[in-house]
Amino acid sequence: MRGIDEVDLAGHGQLLHGHLDELAGQNLRLHAHARHEGHADLRLDEFLDGLDGGHLDVHVERDAVALEGVQHERLVLGAQAMGEALEAIAITLEHVRARQAFGGALWDRQAVRQRLSGLSARVAAARHMRHNVACMVDAGVDCVKEVSMVNALCGELVNEVMYDCVQFHGGMGLMRGHPIERMARDARVHAIGGGATEVMLEEVAKRL
Repeated sequence: MRGIDEVDLAGHGQLLHGHLDELAGQNLRLHAHARHEGHADLRLDEFLDGLDGGHLDVHVERDAVALEGVQHERLVLGAQAMGEALEAIAITLEHVRARQAFGGALWDRQAVRQRLSGLSARVAAARHMRHNVACMVDAGVDCVKEVSMVNALCGELVNEVMYDCVQFHGGMGLMRGHPIERMARDARVHAIGGGATEVMLEEVAKRL
C-alpha cells in the first residue's frame, strides 16, 4: 500500500501533522498522488494504510465526505502512531545488527531478538485492528467503542516501542540529533492527542 510523504490542507500548504484538530468536524475529500500511479481519491481505510506505511503524496480537499469528526481524527492518530512505531523498529533493527558489544552483535542476544519480535507482532496486530475499524467507519457502522480502543492501544503501544528502541540504542538514543531520540519525544503526544488514554478507556468502558 502507498505510504505518506506529506499531507497538505488544500490551498494552505499546512502539514496534516499538528493540524488534526483543524480537520475534525469538517467534510473532506482525500485526493492522493502516488508517485508512479497518478491521482486517486481514497477511502478512509486506504488513506490510513498510506499514513502508517510511509510514502504517499496526499492533499486534503473540502467538498466531499471522507474525514469528519473526532472519530476520524483518532483513527488518523492511530495510523500515524503505528507508522512511527514501524520506523523506530526498522531503525533499531539496523542498529542492533551492526552494534558490536559483549563479544558480538546485539542482535545475537536472544532477549533483544525476542523483545523486538514481540513489539513487531503487537504493532502488526494493532495495524490490522485499525484497518478493520476504518472499514467499519467507511461502512457507516457506529463504532465509537472500537475507535476509542484503537486510539488507546496505538497511543500506548508506540510509546512502549520507543522506550525499548531508545534502550537498545544506549546512550546514543538520548543524544539530540539522533532520529530515535526525536521520535521518542514526539511519540508522547499519541497517548494524549485526540483524547488521553484514560479518556479513551472510559469511552470503551461506557459501551462494554
